[in-house]
Amino acid sequence: MSRVEKTSRSAVGILSDNDVEATIKSVRSALEWSEGANIVLVHNGSTDADCLMLKQLFPAIHHVWVRENRGVTAGINALFSAIGWLDESTRDFRGRVTEQPKLFDYESPWDWVLFLSEGSEIMTLGGEPTNPGLYAPKVWKTKKLRNVPSDSPGWVDTIDSWGALYSPSHKKIVHLREKNVLNYGGKSESERFMFIVPGSAFWVHRRTINVVGAWDESLHTYYEDVDFSMRAILAGVKLGRVTDTEIRHGLSQADQENQFHTQVLYTKNRDEIARRYQWLEQSVKPGASNERPMGRS
Repeated sequence: MSRVEKTSRSAVGILSDNDVEATIKSVRSALEWSEGANIVLVHNGSTDADCLMLKQLFPAIHHVWVRENRGVTAGINALFSAIGWLDESTRDFRGRVTEQPKLFDYESPWDWVLFLSEGSEIMTLGGEPTNPGLYAPKVWKTKKLRNVPSDSPGWVDTIDSWGALYSPSHKKIVHLREKNVLNYGGKSESERFMFIVPGSAFWVHRRTINVVGAWDESLHTYYEDVDFSMRAILAGVKLGRVTDTEIRHGLSQADQENQFHTQVLYTKNRDEIARRYQWLEQSVKPGASNERPMGRS
């Protein structure tokens, strides 16, 4: 696959969540596929020292500094605000939106952003999707193997997620690993699933942000991607999967150690999002999906 050149209509947006080593890995991966002028790094509550170090290490990319870490939602909103996709007309209907000074004095040169969470690496980067919408790339994870021969690498890449299905009434997310969504149709007639795009990595068009609005910062972190996908469905946005962008995802150490995230926010947001959208799944037939056809779009 060719690199994303300076004239590209797409950018790579990376959210740094205070794990410097994971951030460096993500930026270096992006630079293998894209010009620095098409990469935006959001420092989400990074220290002055870390932010300065990363700016010196990667002077060719754009840097956006959010002084206080108010979660993934605020970091994503800061990204889209900085590139000029968020303004008064696209404010979140639930209140506060983290805004940033614009990177450009003119209209944003990009129509697409490939978003990467901290620690993610690009394995394959094809062209941006054909039609505006919200799309899930194929996301891999590295799985450690047990009891392997000494000459074995000791690990293997497996598909972690290629889009997902969500059932509000069952408070259940099923990450897809197959081409056909209907391979998982629910275990009972009461299970109705809607296709969503997970937030670890995604392609999004500027028109999607214009229509759906900002990410809900009251959620902070966890289930914010489900909320955005549900609002996209309600706005008539196309959700789907792409076949030619592949990402290797790795959790940062900071995220794994944050008990507030894993024990408090996860449970609170799981219940809140189920409450918000349980009514919506009644329009979905058991075993059906709102996902659009496979392909580059």
